[in-house]
Amino acid sequence: MAVDGSGRLEPNGGYGAGSEGNTGVNGTTCNFEYSGALSETILLGNVAYRTGQKLEWNAKELKATNCPAAAAFIRREYRKGWEL
Repeated sequence: MAVDGSGRLEPNGGYGAGSEGNTGVNGTTCNFEYSGALSETILLGNVAYRTGQKLEWNAKELKATNCPAAAAFIRREYRKGWEL
C-alpha cells in the first residue's frame, strides 16, 4: 500500500514496496542486511535454549566456540545421495 497526498492508503497489489526496494528507489522497511542478522540472532537464541548454555558465537566460522553440543543444531549430516 502507498500513501497518496491526501494521507489515504492506496493498494498497489502488494508489489510496490518490494519492487521499489529492489531498485533502490525508496528502500524497504526491513532490508536483508538487517533481517538476516535478526534471523540469525533469533535462531541462535533457540540453540542456546535447547543446549541450556549461553553461546559465544563466531559469525565468520558459523560456530558456537564454547558449546560443542550446539553444532548438532547448527549443521546436520545429510544422507548419501543428497548434496547442497
